[in-house]
Amino acid sequence: MIRLNNVSKTFKLSRKRNQLSHSNNLKTVLCNLNLSIKEGESVSVLGGNGAGKSTLLKIICGITKPSKGSIDVYNKPHSLLELGSLFHDQLTGVENIYLYGSIYGLKKSSIDNILDYIIEFSDLDECLTDPLYTYSSGMKLRLAFSVIANLKPKLLIIDEALSVGDMFFRKKCFEFLENYILNKNTLIFASHNEEQIRLFSKRSIVIHNSKIIFDGDPSEAIFRYHELNDQKRNFYFNSKSNNLLNKENLSEFFNSLFITDENNKHRSRFIYNKILKINAEIKEFKEITINLGIVIRNKEGVLVYSKECQIKNTFDKFLKVIIECPILFGRNSYFIDVYIVNRNKAAKEIIFWMYNALSFVVEYSLPVVKTGFKGGIWDINSKYQIEKV
Repeated sequence: MIRLNNVSKTFKLSRKRNQLSHSNNLKTVLCNLNLSIKEGESVSVLGGNGAGKSTLLKIICGITKPSKGSIDVYNKPHSLLELGSLFHDQLTGVENIYLYGSIYGLKKSSIDNILDYIIEFSDLDECLTDPLYTYSSGMKLRLAFSVIANLKPKLLIIDEALSVGDMFFRKKCFEFLENYILNKNTLIFASHNEEQIRLFSKRSIVIHNSKIIFDGDPSEAIFRYHELNDQKRNFYFNSKSNNLLNKENLSEFFNSLFITDENNKHRSRFIYNKILKINAEIKEFKEITINLGIVIRNKEGVLVYSKECQIKNTFDKFLKVIIECPILFGRNSYFIDVYIVNRNKAAKEIIFWMYNALSFVVEYSLPVVKTGFKGGIWDINSKYQIEKV
């Protein structure tokens, strides 16, 4: 169990920075946070850069003390925060393993017993006699994660560390985390990666302006996080529209928006190799041309497909657009973002964007799967041939 009671954190700014900013010399990073995390929960933390995610994790780990409020942590936290923060550059990889273990209270004999497992997990056996300053950031992560994984922590805290390292090591880390969560251990991690958030957390916290503004379902948390990026995204595209991500404004741009099958029947469940139609009836618009776009992601947040179609203004009251998609996806649940963008200007303008506007499920009917496709994100319809040797 972790409990934060009215926790705040402020930092004193340097005099030089204070003079440049013309503000007082205190910066509030976290403000009056109240939070409880039960044993066995997997929780992700979202927020923009500088929102206070890392500071929150450091407070839970005991690295940083709150300026106000109290915190209770009932299990010893093991953390992967600032990369290599517990390492010493002049020591070898093996020496750093013993240093890392000793910081977490392990005796040399205990580290001896797990050393081979750490080396095997890291795949760094040829480099472990080299000093750490010769390691890349990815190699340091391998070493740190390999030690942590073999310490068998009950409470693991990770700050963006899963974004470093090659894909093979990330796969190994992901398999470890899946088993870690299944064994009812507690995981808290900060990430901007939607796929990781959906995969490894059952609960998400969104921090904005030093406060928790959402605590709940990861999919809803991701939507809230995208809402926070509304102004930044509009500024980037030089858009004056306030309709981005606003579900209530769907009727302002669309008379109807729905999914059907090839027989024009409303459907939300599809069999592999059938046709899905996205039906959009767009209301009259003032631009000469607009682009209607779709983005399809699976429930893990992985981008599967995206498409735009240009629509010329006929000045009719309604225009019907039908986008046909052959269902060559793997068995899964899928969500469709729908947006309208004006690409006629030098600076593009997003007129409307709705995340998760539509959804559907893909199932298999085995006699239909003639290509031999047995699962994955997308059927690439690979060919094979058999020859006598």
